[in-house]
Amino acid sequence: MEVRVERLGPAVVLDLEGRLTIDEDTGRLHELARSSARSGSGDIVLDLGGVRQIDCSGIGQLMSVRDEVRAWGGSLALVNLAQRQRRLLQLFGLLAVFRVFESRAQVVAAAVGRRAAPADCPFCACGAA
Repeated sequence: MEVRVERLGPAVVLDLEGRLTIDEDTGRLHELARSSARSGSGDIVLDLGGVRQIDCSGIGQLMSVRDEVRAWGGSLALVNLAQRQRRLLQLFGLLAVFRVFESRAQVVAAAVGRRAAPADCPFCACGAA
Protein backbone atom coordinates (compact mmCIF):
# COMPACT_ATOMS: atom_id res chain seq x y z
CA MET A 1 0.00 0.00 0.00
CA GLU A 2 1.21 3.49 -0.86
CA VAL A 3 0.46 6.44 1.39
CA ARG A 4 0.91 10.09 0.37
CA VAL A 5 0.54 13.03 2.74
CA GLU A 6 -1.16 16.30 1.81
CA ARG A 7 -2.30 19.35 3.74
CA LEU A 8 -5.95 20.29 3.22
CA GLY A 9 -6.76 23.46 5.12
CA PRO A 10 -6.61 22.55 8.80
CA ALA A 11 -6.46 18.81 8.06
CA VAL A 12 -3.79 16.34 7.01
CA VAL A 13 -4.91 13.98 4.26
CA LEU A 14 -3.39 10.54 3.91
CA ASP A 15 -4.07 9.33 0.36
CA LEU A 16 -4.17 5.55 0.33
CA GLU A 17 -3.41 3.67 -2.87
CA GLY A 18 -3.59 -0.10 -3.30
CA ARG A 19 -5.14 -2.72 -1.06
CA LEU A 20 -6.07 -2.55 2.60
CA THR A 21 -6.01 -6.26 3.33
CA ILE A 22 -4.40 -8.78 5.64
CA ASP A 23 -1.53 -9.24 3.17
CA GLU A 24 -0.55 -5.56 3.15
CA ASP A 25 1.89 -3.83 5.46
CA THR A 26 0.12 -0.85 7.07
CA GLY A 27 3.06 0.29 9.18
CA ARG A 28 3.60 3.48 7.15
CA LEU A 29 -0.09 4.37 7.45
CA HIS A 30 0.05 4.07 11.23
CA GLU A 31 3.35 5.95 11.43
CA LEU A 32 2.09 8.88 9.34
CA ALA A 33 -1.24 9.08 11.20
CA ARG A 34 0.51 9.07 14.59
CA SER A 35 3.12 11.65 13.59
CA SER A 36 0.46 13.92 12.08
CA ALA A 37 -1.68 13.71 15.21
CA ARG A 38 1.34 14.25 17.49
CA SER A 39 2.41 17.33 15.54
CA GLY A 40 -0.88 19.02 16.39
CA SER A 41 -2.79 18.31 13.18
CA GLY A 42 -5.99 17.36 14.94
CA ASP A 43 -7.94 16.39 11.84
CA ILE A 44 -6.60 13.39 9.96
CA VAL A 45 -8.40 12.36 6.79
CA LEU A 46 -7.97 9.01 5.08
CA ASP A 47 -8.78 9.26 1.39
CA LEU A 48 -9.86 5.77 0.33
CA GLY A 49 -10.47 6.70 -3.31
CA GLY A 50 -7.39 4.74 -4.41
CA VAL A 51 -8.10 1.64 -2.30
CA ARG A 52 -8.96 -1.18 -4.68
CA GLN A 53 -9.73 -3.81 -2.07
CA ILE A 54 -10.51 -3.85 1.64
CA ASP A 55 -11.19 -6.83 3.89
CA CYS A 56 -11.96 -7.41 7.57
CA SER A 57 -8.32 -6.91 8.48
CA GLY A 58 -8.37 -3.59 6.64
CA ILE A 59 -11.41 -2.51 8.62
CA GLY A 60 -9.50 -3.45 11.77
CA GLN A 61 -6.59 -1.29 10.61
CA LEU A 62 -8.94 1.67 10.11
CA MET A 63 -10.20 1.21 13.68
CA SER A 64 -6.65 0.98 14.98
CA VAL A 65 -5.62 4.19 13.18
CA ARG A 66 -8.72 5.92 14.56
CA ASP A 67 -7.81 4.86 18.10
CA GLU A 68 -4.20 6.02 17.68
CA VAL A 69 -5.26 9.43 16.36
CA ARG A 70 -7.82 9.89 19.14
CA ALA A 71 -5.18 9.00 21.74
CA TRP A 72 -3.28 12.11 20.61
CA GLY A 73 -6.41 14.27 20.76
CA GLY A 74 -7.15 14.17 17.05
CA SER A 75 -10.06 13.02 14.96
CA LEU A 76 -10.21 10.74 11.96
CA ALA A 77 -12.43 11.13 8.92
CA LEU A 78 -12.84 8.96 5.82
CA VAL A 79 -13.45 10.36 2.37
CA ASN A 80 -14.06 9.00 -1.14
CA LEU A 81 -15.38 5.60 -0.11
CA ALA A 82 -16.49 3.28 -2.85
CA GLN A 83 -19.99 1.85 -2.50
CA ARG A 84 -18.63 -1.56 -1.45
CA GLN A 85 -16.41 0.06 1.22
CA ARG A 86 -19.35 2.01 2.60
CA ARG A 87 -21.45 -1.17 2.64
CA LEU A 88 -18.76 -3.07 4.54
CA LEU A 89 -18.61 -0.33 7.19
CA GLN A 90 -22.39 -0.39 7.37
CA LEU A 91 -22.48 -4.17 7.88
CA PHE A 92 -20.03 -3.84 10.78
CA GLY A 93 -22.02 -0.95 12.28
CA LEU A 94 -19.08 1.42 11.83
CA LEU A 95 -20.69 4.21 9.83
CA ALA A 96 -21.65 5.74 13.18
CA VAL A 97 -18.07 5.35 14.47
CA PHE A 98 -16.27 7.05 11.58
CA ARG A 99 -16.92 10.49 10.22
CA VAL A 100 -17.51 9.77 6.53
CA PHE A 101 -17.56 12.44 3.81
CA GLU A 102 -18.23 12.33 0.10
CA SER A 103 -15.60 14.89 -0.87
CA ARG A 104 -12.59 16.73 0.49
CA ALA A 105 -14.53 19.99 0.29
CA GLN A 106 -17.06 18.57 2.77
CA VAL A 107 -14.21 17.67 5.14
CA VAL A 108 -12.89 21.23 5.14
CA ALA A 109 -16.37 22.70 5.62
CA ALA A 110 -17.05 20.33 8.54
CA ALA A 111 -13.70 21.15 10.18
CA VAL A 112 -14.36 24.87 9.96
CA GLY A 113 -17.92 24.42 11.24
CA ARG A 114 -16.78 22.24 14.13
CA ARG A 115 -14.25 24.83 15.24
CA ALA A 116 -16.95 27.51 15.13
CA ALA A 117 -19.54 25.41 16.99
CA PRO A 118 -20.25 26.17 20.64
CA ALA A 119 -18.52 23.93 23.15
CA ASP A 120 -21.76 22.16 24.08
CA CYS A 121 -22.77 21.41 20.48
CA PRO A 122 -24.22 17.86 20.28
CA PHE A 123 -23.93 17.81 16.48
CA CYS A 124 -20.21 18.12 15.96
CA ALA A 125 -17.35 15.75 16.74
CA CYS A 126 -16.00 17.90 19.57
CA GLY A 127 -16.97 15.30 22.15
CA ALA A 128 -19.09 17.68 24.23
CA ALA A 129 -22.64 16.61 25.05
